Amino acid sequence: MAEAYDLPNWNETNLRASLRRVDAAMAVWKPRHAMHSIAEIVVHCAYWKYALRRRLRNDKRGSFPLSGS
Repeated sequence: MAEAYDLPNWNETNLRASLRRVDAAMAVWKPRHAMHSIAEIVVHCAYWKYALRRRLRNDKRGSFPLSGS
């Protein structure tokens, strides 16, 4: 999972490079009401990285820093 964030991938743009020039205002902006913001997508990626890591390590649930469903 770290490869998607830090290392080059098949299209040569990883998540970190994609977010390099995104400021807070841009991150929370939504193109339409029903669409997700950049910030929501990043939290989604972080959560699923946490969930996969937790499952692989058989760790306890509930240590993700943000609450929500």
